[in-house]
Amino acid sequence: MSKSSLNATPAAAVDIHEIIRLSPLRAFQFAALAVGMAAGSLFLAPLADRFGRRRIILASVCIVSLGMLFSGFAPGYLILAVLRFLTGIGIGGILACATLLIAEYSSERWRNTASCIYTAGYPLGATLGGALSAALIARYGWRSAFQFGAVVSMLMVPVVYRSLPESVDFLITRLSVRRRVFHRHAGVRRHLAAEKTTMNRRSALRLLAGAAMSAAMAGTPDRARAAVPPGAAGGAGGAAKPRVKPDAASVLIVVDVQNCFIAGGTLAVAHGEDVVAVINRIAPAFANVVLTQDWHTPGHVSFASSHPGRKPFDTIDVAYGRQTLWPDHCVQGTPDAALAADLRIPQAELILRKGFHRDVDSYSAFREANRTTPTGLKGYLTERGMKRVFVCGLATDYCVAWTALDALQDGFATYVIEDACRGIDLHGSVAAAWHDMTRRGVQRIQSTDIEMG
Repeated sequence: MSKSSLNATPAAAVDIHEIIRLSPLRAFQFAALAVGMAAGSLFLAPLADRFGRRRIILASVCIVSLGMLFSGFAPGYLILAVLRFLTGIGIGGILACATLLIAEYSSERWRNTASCIYTAGYPLGATLGGALSAALIARYGWRSAFQFGAVVSMLMVPVVYRSLPESVDFLITRLSVRRRVFHRHAGVRRHLAAEKTTMNRRSALRLLAGAAMSAAMAGTPDRARAAVPPGAAGGAGGAAKPRVKPDAASVLIVVDVQNCFIAGGTLAVAHGEDVVAVINRIAPAFANVVLTQDWHTPGHVSFASSHPGRKPFDTIDVAYGRQTLWPDHCVQGTPDAALAADLRIPQAELILRKGFHRDVDSYSAFREANRTTPTGLKGYLTERGMKRVFVCGLATDYCVAWTALDALQDGFATYVIEDACRGIDLHGSVAAAWHDMTRRGVQRIQSTDIEMG
């Protein structure tokens, strides 16, 4: 095969007479990408159930990048066909996994719209990629289109690595988060299995941009397409959020920022003490502040020491369901139960103590763990005319999450200030908590999103 005949390989450089006279080998070359995509969807994508969708998408982007790169140096039709087949495997893996992530991270309201945007964005990106390929071929030859696509795809690898979240369903099902973290309330297990993370309009626009860009990256003379997962192109950026201004009907709930849960405490949360400075900084923006305290009796039902033969983090059955056993902590009147010494919120109007019933544990500031005993906070906030609740404190995946979910259930617009919280994070439990909160409608914000004026 001559060099001149190889340079005529790409479909963009082949006229209709060339296509009609395709040999079986060249026909296979043009079909190789589509066959590879089918193989990737059937055989590579299912591995995501074992290894995670994020890992498979990342590996697939690498496969596409290498396939594109080596295609640009292929010495003949057969090698090029094999490389296009391998590239197609990567594309098929990406498309299948990305489709599932779109469904998972979309609410019921947006799921069909998100899928339509992704489907429309892909051919749009392919069209743009084809136009770019034609320009490159005309000036630099057909190899340049593959090489340029490879470089752009390689640049996307770190973007995908940094920006793409793992499937929350994978974290839950494969790492047993439901059993090991949220077994303390059976209702949450049902929510985690049924509910997905909310996607807003800006996310949908990033989805379109990501799909279009991904197709353009692998847009090649033979109409190859490669996909970058929705949202990866945009990363964590995007348009700035509007800032939130607390008003007279807004209340800041500071959950369990006690000596027990910070460094040196009996049940310390990693870096829990770091939230104190953040909370002190944002608290002046709120005219209404409530502080909560875990306030357990000696011999509390949640203490492992109250159950002979049991040790901390064992689980037992109690009257209201499964109960995790903890080290003795936040015992009434002890320094361990006191609020953190550096917490400075002089305008706080209420300190609400929870968990003081000997036979019932408590996480939420609104309801005890039996889910029937109210703390009185709902009535207090309602009588005060509060409409919006901002939650921060310790720990994200336990008391903060329960408080936020109950506030939402009780009719309050609810925000959780992420950088003013820290979590225990047992095998993805923080991600699982955010998954449940955001899907239910809790707003996830940062301290910098709060207007301090």
